[in-house]
Amino acid sequence: MTALAGISGIEDPRLIAANAPNFFADAWRERHWLLSPGNATVDPPNGFALGINSEFERSQDRLHIHMACLRPDVQRVLASRIVSLDLDRFAPLGFRLGGRWVWATRVDGADAMDFDPLRTLRDRMPEVKAQIGRQTLIVVRETLPTGEPTIVLLTNPASGQGRGSFAVERFIRSGCD
Repeated sequence: MTALAGISGIEDPRLIAANAPNFFADAWRERHWLLSPGNATVDPPNGFALGINSEFERSQDRLHIHMACLRPDVQRVLASRIVSLDLDRFAPLGFRLGGRWVWATRVDGADAMDFDPLRTLRDRMPEVKAQIGRQTLIVVRETLPTGEPTIVLLTNPASGQGRGSFAVERFIRSGCD
């Protein structure tokens, strides 16, 4: 089993090893730390997000996953475009944040993170494999117009020219009221 203490961040190749734990699924199961106790066992609200910053955007030298809800303005844009998201690859979402384009893909039928978002990123955006450390990855729970739950993955390569241009913190707010 891979030890979390030895993993610096998203760029560590051990995160997609065959026996690697799915840290996103582990974080998903611990959502009760953010949600009110009465909501901890039910599906989280739309806009509930988990995220990992690129190696250029993170403030800590160890893998850590942010847990919060999207800012309302980001969630509105995402909800307005959710039906058109590609199920096979990442594609531009059609808006900028921090001056940079946001890319997205959708994973339908995903039940409480029963897939690995890091492997999905590498499979659906193969051009980032060699530079995975430049990616910020945000995993968001949403609902389709049909009422079915879906998971949306948001990303954009980091510029490597200073912090804050595409950090998870720019997408989220504290709490999930």
